[in-house]
Amino acid sequence: GGLYGLPQVYKAGLTSLVKPVMDKHERLHVINVVRDPRGIAASWFTTTAFNNSISRNSATITDICDIMVSNKEQLRHRRRLKTIVFEQLVSMPETVMRETFDFLGLAYGAAQETWIQETFNANCNSTGTYADCHRDSEASASKWHEILTMEE
Repeated sequence: GGLYGLPQVYKAGLTSLVKPVMDKHERLHVINVVRDPRGIAASWFTTTAFNNSISRNSATITDICDIMVSNKEQLRHRRRLKTIVFEQLVSMPETVMRETFDFLGLAYGAAQETWIQETFNANCNSTGTYADCHRDSEASASKWHEILTMEE
């Protein structure tokens, strides 16, 4: 596979990391943010920290897919697990955040609306790869088109 050097934490997947904790703590709710595997791979392929730990080939993307499928099939605490799709978050942040707050039983209000306005498609004071504020929030969701080869 392509994840030969990746830390065991990622290879283990959400199931083996979260399920035991959820079994032990019945009130715990988990927010699981997932992303298109092609977007994950493209991000890893262009991040210096992963240069020696990620193999750049289609197997990396397949490995990511396998882990995601395994997580989905094995987690049985679905009523306490909310999955957020990154691409939906960046394209419809208010809808996704309202649903998330509802899932958690929390009130959604002015503070959350302000955060969305200052984070997504915002007039940022500074921008960058790891900045919280983005002028074009959806750009990162489709950037993989520019990075991956047809084979990948």
